[in-house]
Amino acid sequence: MTAMVSHYAEAVTESPVAGLIARFNAWNARRVTRNELNSLSERLLEDIGLVRADIDGIVSKI
Repeated sequence: MTAMVSHYAEAVTESPVAGLIARFNAWNARRVTRNELNSLSERLLEDIGLVRADIDGIVSKI
């Protein structure tokens, strides 16, 4: 997660296009993670120590 944030910071200083690409990649990583977690059953979420209400909080940290 931190690598993505620092990569975003580096890309912003390089060029506007690189910053745009970094923001898109970060958004896409959050989207994929949210979709994957939402596709899990309640039982599987419980097995990994989560409840469905935790998903948005976890995704916002990516």
